[in-house]
Amino acid sequence: MMTSTFKAKKPLKINYQPLSFQKTFHEATTPKVLLTGGLGCGKTYSLCMKMFRLMRVNRGLPGGMVGPTIKMLKRDVIPTIREICSEN
Repeated sequence: MMTSTFKAKKPLKINYQPLSFQKTFHEATTPKVLLTGGLGCGKTYSLCMKMFRLMRVNRGLPGGMVGPTIKMLKRDVIPTIREICSEN
């Protein structure tokens, strides 16, 4: 098993102004949360931002992201993660 630790020299900040429905999603503390909306409303972006937040809160713990198919993850989620990282 390989373990690595990332130590940022300064606090990481991601520019993000969530909409009201996105804030509700981010603030939810229940184990299961449903986020629904139309095409292009920001569901994938919200998911990725929540992932980054949980990575910070649970630093050092293993985590993962799953989807209905690997094709959907490659088509939607991974490009969104890359977009967020490149913009910040």
